[in-house]
Amino acid sequence: MIKKNSLTLAAVLVLLTVLFSVARIGFLTYHWKIFEGFPIGEILLSLLAGIRFDLVVITQTMGLICFFLFLFGNWSDNRWVNRLFFFLTLPVLVFYVSIYIADLGYYPIIKRHLSFEVPLVFNDLPGAVRQAFSGYLTLIILYLVIIGLISFGWFRFWKRLRAIPDRKSGLIWHLLVIPVVFVGLAIIGRGGLQSKPTDENFAFRNQHVQLGNLTLNAPYTVGVSMVRDRVKKLELMDSNRARTTVQKLVALPEDIFLDPNYPLLRRSVSHSPYKRPLSNVVIIIMEGIPALWTGSFNPAITSDTPHIDQIAAKGLRFTRFFGVGLYTTQGFGALISSIPALPSITLINSPFVQNAMLSIPRVLKKLDYNMLFLSGYFEGSASIDSFMKSMGVQKMLNQNDFENFEEKSHTWGLWDEYVFDRFHKEIKELKEPFLAIVEPCTTHTPHNVPDAKWLVYKEGTPNRKWRNVLRYTDWTMGEFFRKAATLDTYENTLYIITSDHVSVTKPNHYADSARLPLILYTPGGQIPPGENDIISSQTDLLPTIMDYLGLTPIHASAGKSMLSAEPGSGFAMHFNGSFILWFQDGLVSRYTNMVPDSRYQLTGDWKNRKNIIDQRPRPDIDTAFRAYLQTVQNGLLNNRIYK
Repeated sequence: MIKKNSLTLAAVLVLLTVLFSVARIGFLTYHWKIFEGFPIGEILLSLLAGIRFDLVVITQTMGLICFFLFLFGNWSDNRWVNRLFFFLTLPVLVFYVSIYIADLGYYPIIKRHLSFEVPLVFNDLPGAVRQAFSGYLTLIILYLVIIGLISFGWFRFWKRLRAIPDRKSGLIWHLLVIPVVFVGLAIIGRGGLQSKPTDENFAFRNQHVQLGNLTLNAPYTVGVSMVRDRVKKLELMDSNRARTTVQKLVALPEDIFLDPNYPLLRRSVSHSPYKRPLSNVVIIIMEGIPALWTGSFNPAITSDTPHIDQIAAKGLRFTRFFGVGLYTTQGFGALISSIPALPSITLINSPFVQNAMLSIPRVLKKLDYNMLFLSGYFEGSASIDSFMKSMGVQKMLNQNDFENFEEKSHTWGLWDEYVFDRFHKEIKELKEPFLAIVEPCTTHTPHNVPDAKWLVYKEGTPNRKWRNVLRYTDWTMGEFFRKAATLDTYENTLYIITSDHVSVTKPNHYADSARLPLILYTPGGQIPPGENDIISSQTDLLPTIMDYLGLTPIHASAGKSMLSAEPGSGFAMHFNGSFILWFQDGLVSRYTNMVPDSRYQLTGDWKNRKNIIDQRPRPDIDTAFRAYLQTVQNGLLNNRIYK
């Protein structure tokens, strides 16, 4: 029965791929006004790229069902087995059709394919059915007729497929064929041979969200969301109260908020004292380095980062700059697009990359900046490279773009010396103005070093491996700046040094367990050296860069410029995984299940020895935290962050 089962599998894959393509063309036609401004070539490329996502969802559902026919061997020709498999495939087909129909009406409302909304319907399925029948009875009847016709057509198709004459095959043949079919389906079902299976980020070839959405299909986005944590709308307080509270948090003097349905959407006036022509921007995002372990941010330690300390001494250091979470995907999303990590949403690898949002590359792309992103990681790691591409970066490089990279790599990617050397060479070729972002990775666990000369600390020294790799990475950065100083662009460049997240935490030392280094360094002297102790976070980087460059575009940052914020007005949110930290007004508060259970002063009690939650109730801080969380999460759910 190998021939019959192989033909069945192939026919199902081909037929459904054609039907999915027709459905995508129907989606394009139905929403043509959204896409009519794009070149036909771009539209065709997006349609073709969508076949990959079609095959992923088809293979993971129908393909998997058809694969089990091979496991039945010669029994797969049994009449009852054929009927069983027909009734297994029919609900999947109905699911495809239903989602596509619903998505046609949903997309113009939210400007994003259906995703998490479908699992939420199942939370109250009887109520949803009652509501549907009470308001859309005619449409439901039409839908049922369509489903009936499609089901009949599928029955005829399946019956003809299973009527193909074939002879029985031996056990050995089945044992040989089954692994081949499985491997083929596994490759197609993960979207190819790249290191990471496909996710929504892979659909976005450039910064145009609409074209990425044309590549995606609703069954894919719904299917992905069904295996993730369910995201719910937050109703912690009245939405108008939440909106006004958050706007006070993020506003700078003279900010104008533009639309009550988009609480963060505003036009800012640059208050930066550093007025200048547009300059280049270089962002160095270190892997997992906390402020605690850099001498310029923690004078109490014997510093293993002398080169970073030298740059920090010449730059503006932010001493209360906090990360949004514990992972690279959380930190990158916040640094690049000003979206914080939420308890149920990490922007990267989520359906919300379909949303309209601003990012540092998208802001600067409008000003004809040339752009580069260089990652030391292997291709596809954490989907950062595809996310950066979707944010508008034109040139992407990673481990795979280095010759003989196997000889230059450790567990996670390239040694930092090769990353920074290539970064310098690439910057040298960029035309001004440019945005260049680099992500070295040697400081990722297991904290290995490339050579014995970096084993400065021997066995028995506390944190020996961590301190050794810090010394190595610090040296590579020092070498980069030594070479960068010879470039003509050096003095017209804003260098930003920070980290993606904290990898070394101290129990109950909340500030040190969330604090990251942040240095703004301008070799041309545009920003004088000094310290800034305003409470801030990774979401503040985007508005800070806009402010420094004197830009006043409409934006929807979930933070505000650190250069223009008034003293004491800053805030930060850090999601630990089991609780949330909220930094505001010189205090750090811990929330577990949205309830405050501890609060400490940042000045005088950095190590959290005295819990003042009972002695100093701060309902204003609790309100600000809940309003921020509700506004950002619901804004993402409703695609009401930016437009």
